Amino acid sequence: MKNTKAIALITREPTETWLAFLLTFCHYDVYILLDNLALDIHPYAATYPTLQFIQIPDSECIDHGYIHSSYMPTSSLHFNEIIAWDRALYYFTNVNREYDHVWFFEDDVFFYGESTILEIDRKVVDADLVCRDKNPEPGPGEWGWFWPAITIKFSPPYFHSPICAVRMSKTLMSCIADYVRTSKKLFFIEAMLPSIAHRHGLKYQICSEEMETVYWRRDWKMEEFGKTQIYHPVKNQEEHARIRSTLGSCSSNYLHHLK
Repeated sequence: MKNTKAIALITREPTETWLAFLLTFCHYDVYILLDNLALDIHPYAATYPTLQFIQIPDSECIDHGYIHSSYMPTSSLHFNEIIAWDRALYYFTNVNREYDHVWFFEDDVFFYGESTILEIDRKVVDADLVCRDKNPEPGPGEWGWFWPAITIKFSPPYFHSPICAVRMSKTLMSCIADYVRTSKKLFFIEAMLPSIAHRHGLKYQICSEEMETVYWRRDWKMEEFGKTQIYHPVKNQEEHARIRSTLGSCSSNYLHHLK
C-alpha cells in the first residue's frame, strides 16, 4: 500500500465519468464500493487497473452486523436493509483497516479534482470526522428530522450531519466496529457518525467553507461551481466532466459570466 489515505466511491454501479476521473488520482488509493452484486467487475478492473472494485455479499454484511445504515421503515426514506454504505463500512472496519483516513463520496457528489481534497486534508490533518456540520437533536417544537425512526444503543447527546461527502479516521471506524459488535447492527449513518464521534470524544472538524455547498436537494447553476468546494447533489454524472472542463478553462475571476 503506497498511500495512508484512501477514497471510497459509494455507488450502485460506476459510471465511466467517475472512473475516468478517479483514475487520475495519485495521492489516494481508490476503492469503488458497489451495491450491484450481479455486475461483472472484471472488465472494469482491466480498464482501470489502479482502482479497486469491491463487492461484499449480503450474507457477509448480515453475519457481521453491517446492516441498517439507512434502513428506517417507519420514516419517509425507503432504503434496503443493506446498501453500499453498509458494505463500505464493513470493508474498512473489518477487511482493510490499514488507512489513517478514508474519504467517502456518494456518486452524486461533485468536486473539481484531487487538489480539492488534498487542500482540505492539508487544513485538517488529524481530525477523526470531517463533514459539513454537527446538528443536535431538536428541542420541543423544533423540526424532528428522522429521529423518531432511529434507535441508538447508547445514551444522548445525539447529532446528525449530511454524510454524502465525509472523511473518517481509523480511530472513528474502530469505534463504529465496537458499536456493531455490541449492538449487532448499525443505525442511520447521518446520525451514527457524528454521535459516535462525540460519544468517544474524537476530533470533529466542521468544514463550513469547503462543504457549505453540500445540500440534501439543490439545483445548481454553472456560475456557482468552483475548484475548492464539494457540491451535492449533482445527479447527472455525465455533467461532472463538462463542469470540470469549464472550471479548468476559465479563471475564477470570470466564472460568474458562465451559464
